[in-house]
Amino acid sequence: MAEQQPIYIVRIFSLTKRVISINQILLKNDHRPIFSKTQKAAGKVPPLLRALRK
Repeated sequence: MAEQQPIYIVRIFSLTKRVISINQILLKNDHRPIFSKTQKAAGKVPPLLRALRK
C-alpha cells in the first residue's frame, strides 16, 4: 500500500494541474465561447469543469 501511494498522489497532482490550467484559460478569455467549443470537442462537459465554472 505504501508503495502505491506516491504514484496515486502524483496522478492526483497532474490531474489538478491540468484542471487549474484549463480554469486559467477559461478565466483569461471570455470563457463562455471557449467552454462551448470544449463541450463540442468533448461531446459532454466533465463534472469537474462544470463545478469549476460555477
